[in-house]
Amino acid sequence: MTNKLLQQALELLEVADQPEGYVPDFYDTIKAIRTYLATQSGTDVQPAPVPESFQSRVSPWMQACFGEVISRDTIERNHRLLEESLELVQACGCTQGEAHQLVDYVFGRPTGEPSQEVGGVMVTLAALCLAQGLNMHEAGETELARIWTKVEQIRAKQAAKPKHSPLPAAAAPVPVPLTDEQIDALYINGTKHWIGKRQIARAIEACHGIAASPEVQT
Repeated sequence: MTNKLLQQALELLEVADQPEGYVPDFYDTIKAIRTYLATQSGTDVQPAPVPESFQSRVSPWMQACFGEVISRDTIERNHRLLEESLELVQACGCTQGEAHQLVDYVFGRPTGEPSQEVGGVMVTLAALCLAQGLNMHEAGETELARIWTKVEQIRAKQAAKPKHSPLPAAAAPVPVPLTDEQIDALYINGTKHWIGKRQIARAIEACHGIAASPEVQT
């Protein structure tokens, strides 16, 4: 745009009669240009549409997948964010022991303010992505597109989820180690029926999640 054209545009906003050296700011200039173009074309110049935020585009998926009640269940949302956060740091090398230490540390401190903590999550997520060579915006768009294709599977998983539990699925039973007497009895009874020590050891490991002694495994 020539200086003459810009001057004509500024005159429409009555900002041309300013002290010598006056320079309009960016928004004054843009507004002046739009107004001038509108007078030349005889039509109003509409601003470019503002893209929807990522947060607002997640909302339709939440409604389609879970409905209003679950979407607004703040306890459920807490659990799912914690789950996904743990999965992310696990994928980036955090250990279970480190996670437990941080749980104890955080819950030993005063409760924060949600809006400020959201800001902290956003900043630290961006920092983690920078360190890991990831693009948080691309990853978010890719995941949102992917989960739109998984609505039925996610609904089924939600329906099978344990009631009033933070876990997304039923927890596997915790193995209960056998006593030394029970293990000895298994070996004695097994050998009576011509079952080798190695087979007995493997059966114990498979059923109870405990390792047999080294001499038995050989």
